[in-house]
Amino acid sequence: SSGINAEYGEDGEVGVIDFNDLILAPRVVDVGHCLAYLMGSQGLNTEVGRCILEGYREVIALTPEEEGILYDIIISRFALSCALGQKHIEEGHANDYVVKCVKDNTVVLTGFLDMGRRTFEREVLGR
Repeated sequence: SSGINAEYGEDGEVGVIDFNDLILAPRVVDVGHCLAYLMGSQGLNTEVGRCILEGYREVIALTPEEEGILYDIIISRFALSCALGQKHIEEGHANDYVVKCVKDNTVVLTGFLDMGRRTFEREVLGR
């Protein structure tokens, strides 16, 4: 089982809970993780990020301070994933999936760093 639960509404809305990745953190962390993985899986498509954030804003507004740390959350998420995966590789505890994740996440992390905060804020946050 993937640990992901999705609910589909009649009007096309989708609600997703990833039970493999539950943490106690401010709500903005969940938004950042969602942006990280969905944008990352779509070639860093800023339109995907903008749509996610617009949909979230329709339900609950983020404060300017919360929006201001979204890029940092994304970067730290991928950096942590790469570091932990690399540690498992170096210790000889990594399987093929972990090795692939480290490679893939390194590419995505590099892409977000190349994009930069200003582009992210302009194209995703609309600042």
